[in-house]
Amino acid sequence: MPRSDVDDTPTPALTPRRGDTGATRPGTPAAPARTATSAGRFDFLDALRGIAAMAVVVQHAAEFIWPDYLRFSIDTFRLGEFGVVLFFLVSGFIIPASLEKYGSVGTFWVGRFFRLFPLYWFCLVVALALAALGRYHLSEEYLSAPWLWSAVNATMVQQFIAGPLAIGASWSLAYEMVFYLAMSILLLVGLNKRSVPIAVTLLGAAGVVGAWVPGRLLTGDHGWPGVLTVISATAAVAVFVAFRAGSARAAVVGVGLAVVAVPLALNQPERVWFSLLLFGTMAVGTVMYRMMTASLRPVIGWSVLVGAVLVIAVVHRVYVSPHVEPLAGAFVTWKPEAVTFGAAYALFGLGYALRARRWPRFVPYLGRISYSLYLVHTLVLYATPWWSEELAARIGLTPQWPTFVTWVLLTVAVSALTYRFVEAPFHSLGRRLTRRPPIVAADAAPAVLAEPAPTMSPAPTEPTVEAVVRGTHPAAVDARTGLPERDSRPEPREQPGRGTPPESQE
Repeated sequence: MPRSDVDDTPTPALTPRRGDTGATRPGTPAAPARTATSAGRFDFLDALRGIAAMAVVVQHAAEFIWPDYLRFSIDTFRLGEFGVVLFFLVSGFIIPASLEKYGSVGTFWVGRFFRLFPLYWFCLVVALALAALGRYHLSEEYLSAPWLWSAVNATMVQQFIAGPLAIGASWSLAYEMVFYLAMSILLLVGLNKRSVPIAVTLLGAAGVVGAWVPGRLLTGDHGWPGVLTVISATAAVAVFVAFRAGSARAAVVGVGLAVVAVPLALNQPERVWFSLLLFGTMAVGTVMYRMMTASLRPVIGWSVLVGAVLVIAVVHRVYVSPHVEPLAGAFVTWKPEAVTFGAAYALFGLGYALRARRWPRFVPYLGRISYSLYLVHTLVLYATPWWSEELAARIGLTPQWPTFVTWVLLTVAVSALTYRFVEAPFHSLGRRLTRRPPIVAADAAPAVLAEPAPTMSPAPTEPTVEAVVRGTHPAAVDARTGLPERDSRPEPREQPGRGTPPESQE
Protein backbone atom coordinates (compact mmCIF):
# COMPACT_ATOMS: atom_id res chain seq x y z
CA MET A 1 0.00 0.00 0.00
CA PRO A 2 1.52 3.38 -0.95
CA ARG A 3 2.41 5.75 1.82
CA SER A 4 1.07 9.27 2.12
CA ASP A 5 3.92 10.80 4.04
CA VAL A 6 3.80 14.54 4.41
CA ASP A 7 6.60 15.37 6.78
CA ASP A 8 9.52 13.19 7.78
CA THR A 9 10.47 15.08 10.92
CA PRO A 10 10.95 12.53 13.69
CA THR A 11 9.39 13.00 17.07
CA PRO A 12 11.64 14.38 19.83
CA ALA A 13 13.01 11.72 22.12
CA LEU A 14 10.95 10.38 24.94
CA THR A 15 14.08 9.26 26.78
CA PRO A 16 17.13 11.19 27.93
CA ARG A 17 20.50 9.96 26.66
CA ARG A 18 22.08 7.09 28.53
CA GLY A 19 24.16 8.42 31.31
CA ASP A 20 21.96 11.49 31.65
CA THR A 21 21.56 12.18 35.35
CA GLY A 22 18.38 14.11 34.80
CA ALA A 23 20.00 17.49 35.31
CA THR A 24 18.62 20.23 33.12
CA ARG A 25 19.48 23.80 32.32
CA PRO A 26 17.67 26.44 34.37
CA GLY A 27 14.16 27.02 33.08
CA THR A 28 13.88 23.71 31.21
CA PRO A 29 11.51 20.89 32.15
CA ALA A 30 12.85 18.13 34.34
CA ALA A 31 13.79 14.82 32.80
CA PRO A 32 10.90 12.37 32.52
CA ALA A 33 10.28 10.03 35.41
CA ARG A 34 10.65 6.31 35.06
CA THR A 35 7.61 4.41 33.81
CA ALA A 36 6.85 0.74 34.39
CA THR A 37 6.50 -1.29 31.21
CA SER A 38 5.61 -4.82 30.18
CA ALA A 39 6.59 -6.18 26.78
CA GLY A 40 7.38 -2.64 25.67
CA ARG A 41 4.02 -1.21 26.77
CA PHE A 42 3.27 1.35 29.44
CA ASP A 43 1.58 -0.50 32.29
CA PHE A 44 -0.37 2.49 33.55
CA LEU A 45 -2.00 3.16 30.17
CA ASP A 46 -3.08 -0.45 29.74
CA ALA A 47 -4.31 -0.52 33.34
CA LEU A 48 -6.39 2.63 32.85
CA ARG A 49 -7.86 1.24 29.66
CA GLY A 50 -8.72 -2.00 31.39
CA ILE A 51 -10.52 -0.14 34.17
CA ALA A 52 -12.33 2.03 31.62
CA ALA A 53 -13.50 -0.94 29.56
CA MET A 54 -14.72 -2.90 32.58
CA ALA A 55 -16.56 0.17 33.87
CA VAL A 56 -18.55 0.25 30.62
CA VAL A 57 -19.17 -3.50 30.72
CA VAL A 58 -20.37 -3.43 34.33
CA GLN A 59 -22.56 -0.38 33.67
CA HIS A 60 -24.45 -1.96 30.79
CA ALA A 61 -24.73 -5.40 32.35
CA ALA A 62 -26.00 -3.99 35.65
CA GLU A 63 -28.51 -1.60 34.11
CA PHE A 64 -29.99 -4.46 32.07
CA ILE A 65 -30.60 -6.42 35.26
CA TRP A 66 -31.34 -3.93 38.04
CA PRO A 67 -33.63 -0.94 37.39
CA ASP A 68 -32.50 0.60 40.68
CA TYR A 69 -28.93 0.60 39.43
CA LEU A 70 -30.01 2.38 36.26
CA ARG A 71 -31.54 5.15 38.39
CA PHE A 72 -28.40 5.31 40.52
CA SER A 73 -26.23 5.62 37.43
CA ILE A 74 -28.29 8.57 36.24
CA ASP A 75 -28.82 10.57 39.41
CA THR A 76 -25.66 9.72 41.40
CA PHE A 77 -22.65 8.34 39.50
CA ARG A 78 -22.39 7.34 35.85
CA LEU A 79 -19.97 4.45 35.74
CA GLY A 80 -20.20 3.91 31.99
CA GLU A 81 -19.59 7.56 31.24
CA PHE A 82 -16.69 7.47 33.68
CA GLY A 83 -15.15 4.74 31.52
CA VAL A 84 -15.66 6.71 28.31
CA VAL A 85 -14.10 9.87 29.76
CA LEU A 86 -11.14 7.81 30.96
CA PHE A 87 -10.82 6.32 27.48
CA PHE A 88 -10.80 9.81 25.96
CA LEU A 89 -8.02 10.95 28.29
CA VAL A 90 -5.93 7.92 27.32
CA SER A 91 -6.62 8.49 23.61
CA GLY A 92 -5.51 12.09 23.90
CA PHE A 93 -2.33 10.87 25.54
CA ILE A 94 -1.59 8.20 22.94
CA ILE A 95 -2.51 9.71 19.57
CA PRO A 96 0.23 12.41 19.45
CA ALA A 97 2.88 9.73 19.89
CA SER A 98 1.42 7.78 16.99
CA LEU A 99 1.13 10.76 14.67
CA GLU A 100 4.46 12.34 15.46
CA LYS A 101 6.71 9.31 15.43
CA TYR A 102 7.40 9.71 11.73
CA GLY A 103 5.33 12.81 11.04
CA SER A 104 3.32 10.81 8.50
CA VAL A 105 -0.42 11.28 8.27
CA GLY A 106 -0.71 8.46 5.75
CA THR A 107 1.13 5.97 7.93
CA PHE A 108 -0.97 6.98 10.90
CA TRP A 109 -4.27 6.42 9.09
CA VAL A 110 -3.20 3.08 7.64
CA GLY A 111 -2.32 1.98 11.15
CA ARG A 112 -5.60 3.31 12.55
CA PHE A 113 -7.59 1.55 9.87
CA PHE A 114 -6.12 -1.87 10.61
CA ARG A 115 -6.27 -1.20 14.34
CA LEU A 116 -9.93 -0.22 14.53
CA PHE A 117 -12.02 -1.23 11.53
CA PRO A 118 -11.57 -5.01 11.20
CA LEU A 119 -12.89 -5.75 14.69
CA TYR A 120 -15.57 -3.08 14.36
CA TRP A 121 -16.83 -4.51 11.07
CA PHE A 122 -16.70 -8.01 12.51
CA CYS A 123 -18.89 -6.93 15.45
CA LEU A 124 -21.23 -5.08 13.10
CA VAL A 125 -21.76 -8.24 11.03
CA VAL A 126 -22.31 -10.30 14.19
CA ALA A 127 -24.85 -7.76 15.46
CA LEU A 128 -26.80 -7.95 12.20
CA ALA A 129 -26.70 -11.75 12.28
CA LEU A 130 -27.92 -11.86 15.87
CA ALA A 131 -30.71 -9.41 14.99
CA ALA A 132 -31.80 -11.70 12.17
CA LEU A 133 -31.98 -14.54 14.70
CA GLY A 134 -34.00 -12.45 17.13
CA ARG A 135 -31.16 -12.22 19.67
CA TYR A 136 -30.24 -8.55 19.22
CA HIS A 137 -32.19 -5.31 19.16
CA LEU A 138 -32.06 -2.81 16.31
CA SER A 139 -34.24 0.30 16.27
CA GLU A 140 -37.25 0.62 14.01
CA GLU A 141 -35.49 3.39 12.11
CA TYR A 142 -32.56 1.09 11.43
CA LEU A 143 -34.82 -1.74 10.29
CA SER A 144 -36.70 0.61 7.96
CA ALA A 145 -33.59 0.88 5.77
CA PRO A 146 -31.13 -1.76 7.00
CA TRP A 147 -28.77 -1.63 4.01
CA LEU A 148 -28.49 2.15 4.16
CA TRP A 149 -27.92 2.34 7.89
CA SER A 150 -25.51 -0.60 7.84
CA ALA A 151 -23.43 1.27 5.27
CA VAL A 152 -23.57 4.42 7.40
CA ASN A 153 -22.58 2.48 10.51
CA ALA A 154 -19.64 0.94 8.65
CA THR A 155 -18.03 4.41 8.46
CA MET A 156 -17.68 4.56 12.27
CA VAL A 157 -18.85 8.21 12.22
CA GLN A 158 -22.58 7.45 12.17
CA GLN A 159 -23.03 9.42 15.37
CA PHE A 160 -22.16 12.55 13.38
CA ILE A 161 -24.33 11.61 10.40
CA ALA A 162 -27.55 11.38 12.42
CA GLY A 163 -27.87 7.67 11.80
CA PRO A 164 -29.19 5.05 14.23
CA LEU A 165 -26.49 2.99 15.92
CA ALA A 166 -26.12 -0.73 15.31
CA ILE A 167 -23.78 -1.00 18.31
CA GLY A 168 -24.72 1.47 21.02
CA ALA A 169 -21.22 1.90 22.40
CA SER A 170 -19.93 2.97 18.98
CA TRP A 171 -21.07 6.56 19.56
CA SER A 172 -17.75 7.34 21.24
CA LEU A 173 -15.76 5.97 18.30
CA ALA A 174 -17.13 8.78 16.15
CA TYR A 175 -15.62 11.29 18.58
CA GLU A 176 -12.33 9.42 18.35
CA MET A 177 -12.37 9.59 14.55
CA VAL A 178 -13.04 13.33 14.50
CA PHE A 179 -10.26 13.82 17.05
CA TYR A 180 -7.87 11.86 14.80
CA LEU A 181 -8.84 14.08 11.87
CA ALA A 182 -8.27 17.22 13.91
CA MET A 183 -4.88 16.04 15.19
CA SER A 184 -3.84 15.15 11.64
CA ILE A 185 -4.71 18.64 10.44
CA LEU A 186 -2.84 20.21 13.34
CA LEU A 187 0.24 18.16 12.46
CA LEU A 188 0.10 19.33 8.85
CA VAL A 189 -0.09 22.99 9.82
CA GLY A 190 2.55 22.72 12.53
CA LEU A 191 0.25 23.38 15.48
CA ASN A 192 0.11 19.86 16.88
CA LYS A 193 2.34 20.72 19.83
CA ARG A 194 0.27 23.69 20.97
CA SER A 195 -1.51 21.34 23.34
CA VAL A 196 -2.18 23.76 26.19
CA PRO A 197 -3.80 26.49 24.03
CA ILE A 198 -5.89 23.85 22.26
CA ALA A 199 -7.16 22.33 25.51
CA VAL A 200 -7.87 25.73 27.05
CA THR A 201 -9.69 26.89 23.90
CA LEU A 202 -11.94 23.84 23.71
CA LEU A 203 -12.85 23.88 27.39
CA GLY A 204 -13.33 27.64 27.38
CA ALA A 205 -15.52 27.45 24.28
CA ALA A 206 -17.76 24.95 26.06
CA GLY A 207 -18.60 27.61 28.59
CA VAL A 208 -18.73 30.60 26.26
CA VAL A 209 -20.44 29.40 23.08
CA GLY A 210 -21.87 26.06 24.10
CA ALA A 211 -25.30 27.47 24.89
CA TRP A 212 -26.06 29.18 21.60
CA VAL A 213 -24.24 27.18 18.92
CA PRO A 214 -26.73 24.61 17.57
CA GLY A 215 -25.94 21.01 16.76
CA ARG A 216 -26.80 19.00 13.66
CA LEU A 217 -26.34 21.93 11.30
CA LEU A 218 -26.58 19.63 8.28
CA THR A 219 -29.14 17.01 9.25
CA GLY A 220 -31.20 19.06 11.70
CA ASP A 221 -34.00 21.48 10.95
CA HIS A 222 -31.76 24.50 10.30
CA GLY A 223 -32.31 24.53 6.54
CA TRP A 224 -30.08 26.55 4.25
CA PRO A 225 -28.66 28.75 7.02
CA GLY A 226 -27.19 25.64 8.63
CA VAL A 227 -25.78 24.36 5.34
CA LEU A 228 -24.24 27.75 4.50
CA THR A 229 -22.70 27.94 7.96
CA VAL A 230 -21.04 24.56 7.46
CA ILE A 231 -19.80 25.51 3.98
CA SER A 232 -18.40 28.81 5.25
CA ALA A 233 -16.66 27.21 8.23
CA THR A 234 -15.21 24.44 6.07
CA ALA A 235 -13.93 26.96 3.53
CA ALA A 236 -12.35 29.09 6.25
CA VAL A 237 -10.52 26.12 7.78
CA ALA A 238 -9.46 24.86 4.34
CA VAL A 239 -7.99 28.25 3.41
CA PHE A 240 -6.15 28.44 6.73
CA VAL A 241 -4.72 24.95 6.23
CA ALA A 242 -3.69 25.68 2.64
CA PHE A 243 -1.74 28.79 3.62
CA ARG A 244 -0.31 27.34 6.81
CA ALA A 245 0.83 23.95 5.47
CA GLY A 246 4.53 23.58 4.80
CA SER A 247 4.24 22.08 1.32
CA ALA A 248 1.79 21.69 -1.54
CA ARG A 249 1.33 18.03 -0.67
CA ALA A 250 0.60 18.83 2.96
CA ALA A 251 -1.85 21.51 1.84
CA VAL A 252 -3.77 19.11 -0.39
CA VAL A 253 -3.95 16.44 2.30
CA GLY A 254 -4.89 18.98 4.97
CA VAL A 255 -7.65 20.55 2.90
CA GLY A 256 -9.05 17.10 2.18
CA LEU A 257 -9.10 16.25 5.87
CA ALA A 258 -10.74 19.60 6.69
CA VAL A 259 -13.50 18.96 4.16
CA VAL A 260 -14.33 15.80 6.10
CA ALA A 261 -13.66 16.94 9.67
CA VAL A 262 -15.43 20.30 9.80
CA PRO A 263 -18.87 19.15 8.53
CA LEU A 264 -18.74 16.17 10.88
CA ALA A 265 -17.82 18.34 13.86
CA LEU A 266 -20.59 20.84 13.10
CA ASN A 267 -23.15 18.06 12.69
CA GLN A 268 -22.49 16.58 16.13
CA PRO A 269 -25.70 15.44 17.84
CA GLU A 270 -24.98 16.25 21.47
CA ARG A 271 -25.42 19.52 23.26
CA VAL A 272 -22.56 21.53 21.80
CA TRP A 273 -21.07 22.39 25.17
CA PHE A 274 -20.98 18.70 26.07
CA SER A 275 -19.24 17.77 22.81
CA LEU A 276 -16.67 20.49 23.41
CA LEU A 277 -16.00 19.06 26.87
CA LEU A 278 -15.38 15.64 25.33
CA PHE A 279 -12.97 17.01 22.74
CA GLY A 280 -11.39 19.16 25.44
CA THR A 281 -10.89 16.05 27.56
CA MET A 282 -8.90 14.41 24.77
CA ALA A 283 -6.85 17.59 24.46
CA VAL A 284 -6.09 17.43 28.19
CA GLY A 285 -4.76 13.92 27.64
CA THR A 286 -2.45 15.39 25.01
CA VAL A 287 -1.21 17.97 27.52
CA MET A 288 -0.30 15.15 29.90
CA TYR A 289 1.63 13.43 27.13
CA ARG A 290 3.62 16.62 26.54
CA MET A 291 4.38 16.74 30.24
CA MET A 292 5.62 13.15 30.26
CA THR A 293 7.96 13.82 27.33
CA ALA A 294 9.44 16.77 29.26
CA SER A 295 8.30 19.27 26.62
CA LEU A 296 6.01 20.89 29.18
CA ARG A 297 6.72 21.81 32.77
CA PRO A 298 4.82 19.70 35.30
CA VAL A 299 3.26 22.72 36.98
CA ILE A 300 1.60 23.64 33.69
CA GLY A 301 0.41 20.12 32.93
CA TRP A 302 -1.08 19.55 36.37
CA SER A 303 -2.66 23.00 36.34
CA VAL A 304 -4.43 22.19 33.07
CA LEU A 305 -5.68 18.87 34.47
CA VAL A 306 -7.04 20.40 37.67
CA GLY A 307 -8.36 23.48 35.88
CA ALA A 308 -10.23 21.28 33.42
CA VAL A 309 -12.07 19.55 36.27
CA LEU A 310 -13.14 22.91 37.66
CA VAL A 311 -14.26 24.19 34.25
CA ILE A 312 -16.24 21.02 33.59
CA ALA A 313 -18.03 21.34 36.94
CA VAL A 314 -18.88 25.00 36.30
CA VAL A 315 -20.13 24.31 32.76
CA HIS A 316 -22.41 21.54 34.00
CA ARG A 317 -23.65 23.76 36.80
CA VAL A 318 -24.57 26.47 34.29
CA TYR A 319 -26.13 24.37 31.54
CA VAL A 320 -27.82 21.42 33.27
CA SER A 321 -31.28 22.27 34.54
CA PRO A 322 -32.82 19.92 37.13
CA HIS A 323 -35.26 17.54 35.46
CA VAL A 324 -36.72 14.04 35.66
CA GLU A 325 -35.22 11.49 33.29
CA PRO A 326 -38.23 9.73 31.71
CA LEU A 327 -36.78 6.25 31.18
CA ALA A 328 -35.66 5.53 34.76
CA GLY A 329 -37.60 8.22 36.58
CA ALA A 330 -34.39 9.60 38.08
CA PHE A 331 -34.06 13.22 39.15
CA VAL A 332 -31.13 14.72 37.28
CA THR A 333 -28.97 17.65 38.37
CA TRP A 334 -25.54 18.89 37.31
CA LYS A 335 -23.73 16.99 40.05
CA PRO A 336 -23.62 13.40 38.67
CA GLU A 337 -21.96 14.51 35.42
CA ALA A 338 -19.47 16.74 37.22
CA VAL A 339 -18.59 14.00 39.71
CA THR A 340 -18.25 11.43 36.91
CA PHE A 341 -15.87 13.59 34.87
CA GLY A 342 -13.94 14.53 38.00
CA ALA A 343 -13.50 10.89 39.05
CA ALA A 344 -12.16 9.93 35.61
CA TYR A 345 -9.72 12.84 35.64
CA ALA A 346 -8.62 11.96 39.17
CA LEU A 347 -7.94 8.33 38.29
CA PHE A 348 -6.03 9.31 35.17
CA GLY A 349 -3.92 11.76 37.16
CA LEU A 350 -3.29 9.15 39.84
CA GLY A 351 -2.32 6.54 37.27
CA TYR A 352 0.06 8.99 35.64
CA ALA A 353 1.61 10.01 38.97
CA LEU A 354 2.15 6.36 39.93
CA ARG A 355 3.23 5.23 36.47
CA ALA A 356 6.51 3.79 37.81
CA ARG A 357 4.59 1.24 39.88
CA ARG A 358 3.54 -2.19 38.73
CA TRP A 359 -0.11 -3.14 38.43
CA PRO A 360 -1.53 -6.63 39.06
CA ARG A 361 -0.99 -8.42 35.77
CA PHE A 362 -4.65 -9.01 35.01
CA VAL A 363 -5.42 -5.27 34.98
CA PRO A 364 -3.06 -4.34 32.11
CA TYR A 365 -4.25 -7.53 30.40
CA LEU A 366 -7.79 -6.17 30.40
CA GLY A 367 -6.38 -3.00 28.89
CA ARG A 368 -4.83 -4.97 26.07
CA ILE A 369 -8.22 -6.43 25.18
CA SER A 370 -10.14 -3.26 26.03
CA TYR A 371 -11.21 -2.48 22.46
CA SER A 372 -12.77 -5.92 22.18
CA LEU A 373 -14.37 -5.54 25.60
CA TYR A 374 -15.87 -2.25 24.53
CA LEU A 375 -17.40 -3.54 21.30
CA VAL A 376 -18.18 -7.15 22.18
CA HIS A 377 -19.95 -6.75 25.50
CA THR A 378 -23.29 -5.55 24.11
CA LEU A 379 -23.41 -8.52 21.74
CA VAL A 380 -22.77 -10.89 24.63
CA LEU A 381 -25.45 -9.28 26.79
CA TYR A 382 -28.11 -9.69 24.11
CA ALA A 383 -27.05 -13.13 22.91
CA THR A 384 -26.64 -14.80 26.31
CA PRO A 385 -29.91 -15.71 28.06
CA TRP A 386 -30.62 -15.12 31.72
CA TRP A 387 -30.24 -17.89 34.23
CA SER A 388 -33.57 -19.56 34.88
CA GLU A 389 -35.22 -19.42 38.28
CA GLU A 390 -34.75 -23.18 38.67
CA LEU A 391 -31.07 -23.15 37.79
CA ALA A 392 -30.29 -20.21 40.06
CA ALA A 393 -32.22 -21.80 42.91
CA ARG A 394 -29.89 -24.80 42.80
CA ILE A 395 -27.10 -22.58 44.10
CA GLY A 396 -29.38 -20.69 46.46
CA LEU A 397 -29.61 -17.47 44.42
CA THR A 398 -32.05 -15.49 42.34
CA PRO A 399 -31.21 -15.23 38.60
CA GLN A 400 -29.85 -11.68 38.72
CA TRP A 401 -26.40 -12.23 40.20
CA PRO A 402 -25.55 -15.45 38.31
CA THR A 403 -26.65 -13.76 35.09
CA PHE A 404 -24.55 -10.69 35.80
CA VAL A 405 -21.43 -12.71 36.61
CA THR A 406 -21.95 -14.92 33.57
CA TRP A 407 -22.27 -11.91 31.26
CA VAL A 408 -19.13 -10.25 32.59
CA LEU A 409 -16.96 -13.38 32.53
CA LEU A 410 -18.23 -14.42 29.12
CA THR A 411 -17.52 -10.92 27.79
CA VAL A 412 -13.90 -11.19 28.94
CA ALA A 413 -13.53 -14.66 27.42
CA VAL A 414 -15.05 -13.72 24.07
CA SER A 415 -13.01 -10.51 23.98
CA ALA A 416 -9.80 -12.47 24.49
CA LEU A 417 -10.75 -14.61 21.50
CA THR A 418 -11.68 -11.69 19.24
CA TYR A 419 -8.42 -10.01 20.12
CA ARG A 420 -6.42 -13.14 19.37
CA PHE A 421 -8.13 -14.04 16.10
CA VAL A 422 -9.45 -10.71 14.75
CA GLU A 423 -7.62 -7.74 16.26
CA ALA A 424 -4.07 -9.06 16.51
CA PRO A 425 -3.70 -10.44 12.97
CA PHE A 426 -4.96 -7.26 11.32
CA HIS A 427 -2.96 -5.09 13.68
CA SER A 428 0.17 -7.01 12.71
CA LEU A 429 -0.72 -6.60 9.04
CA GLY A 430 -1.07 -2.86 9.51
CA ARG A 431 2.32 -2.67 11.19
CA ARG A 432 3.94 -4.59 8.36
CA LEU A 433 2.42 -2.30 5.76
CA THR A 434 3.55 0.87 7.53
CA ARG A 435 6.90 -0.28 8.85
CA ARG A 436 10.01 1.59 7.82
CA PRO A 437 13.29 2.33 9.61
CA PRO A 438 13.32 5.36 11.91
CA ILE A 439 14.80 8.49 10.41
CA VAL A 440 18.28 9.41 11.63
CA ALA A 441 19.75 12.89 11.41
CA ALA A 442 22.38 13.39 8.69
CA ASP A 443 25.06 14.26 11.24
CA ALA A 444 24.24 11.39 13.57
CA ALA A 445 26.38 8.29 13.89
CA PRO A 446 25.20 5.22 11.98
CA ALA A 447 22.53 3.28 13.83
CA VAL A 448 23.75 0.35 15.88
CA LEU A 449 21.18 -2.38 16.26
CA ALA A 450 20.65 -3.99 19.62
CA GLU A 451 18.54 -6.76 21.00
CA PRO A 452 15.07 -5.72 22.19
CA ALA A 453 15.29 -3.89 25.49
CA PRO A 454 14.29 -5.76 28.65
CA THR A 455 11.00 -5.00 30.31
CA MET A 456 12.64 -2.59 32.73
CA SER A 457 15.93 -1.04 31.67
CA PRO A 458 18.43 -0.72 34.50
CA ALA A 459 19.12 2.83 33.40
CA PRO A 460 16.79 5.44 34.93
CA THR A 461 15.29 6.44 31.60
CA GLU A 462 11.79 6.83 30.23
CA PRO A 463 10.86 3.86 28.03
CA THR A 464 9.79 4.39 24.46
CA VAL A 465 6.13 4.86 23.79
CA GLU A 466 5.77 1.48 22.18
CA ALA A 467 2.70 0.88 24.14
CA VAL A 468 1.40 4.29 23.64
CA VAL A 469 0.61 3.83 20.05
CA ARG A 470 0.59 0.12 19.44
CA GLY A 471 -2.59 -1.50 20.38
CA THR A 472 -7.64 3.58 21.29
CA HIS A 473 -9.97 3.61 22.51
CA PRO A 474 -11.37 2.94 22.47
CA ALA A 475 -10.51 3.82 21.66
CA ALA A 476 -10.62 3.84 21.41
CA VAL A 477 -8.47 4.34 22.60
CA ASP A 478 -6.71 1.25 21.28
CA ALA A 479 -4.11 -1.28 22.14
CA ARG A 480 -7.02 -3.28 23.20
CA THR A 481 -5.40 -6.64 23.30
CA GLY A 482 -5.18 -9.97 24.83
CA LEU A 483 -1.97 -11.86 24.45
CA PRO A 484 0.77 -9.24 24.12
CA GLU A 485 2.73 -9.46 20.90
CA ARG A 486 6.42 -8.72 21.05
CA ASP A 487 7.78 -6.76 18.13
CA SER A 488 10.46 -8.78 16.41
CA ARG A 489 12.35 -5.71 15.21
CA PRO A 490 15.63 -4.91 16.93
CA GLU A 491 15.56 -1.48 18.49
CA PRO A 492 18.16 1.10 17.38
CA ARG A 493 20.44 2.47 20.05
CA GLU A 494 20.01 6.12 20.83
CA GLN A 495 22.04 8.40 18.59
CA PRO A 496 24.24 11.23 19.84
CA GLY A 497 22.11 14.25 20.50
CA ARG A 498 18.78 12.49 20.20
CA GLY A 499 16.92 9.76 22.00
CA THR A 500 15.13 6.67 20.93
CA PRO A 501 12.33 7.49 18.47
CA PRO A 502 9.09 6.72 20.28
CA GLU A 503 7.13 3.70 19.29
CA SER A 504 3.49 3.14 19.96
CA GLN A 505 0.87 1.52 22.14
CA GLU A 506 -2.17 2.24 20.08
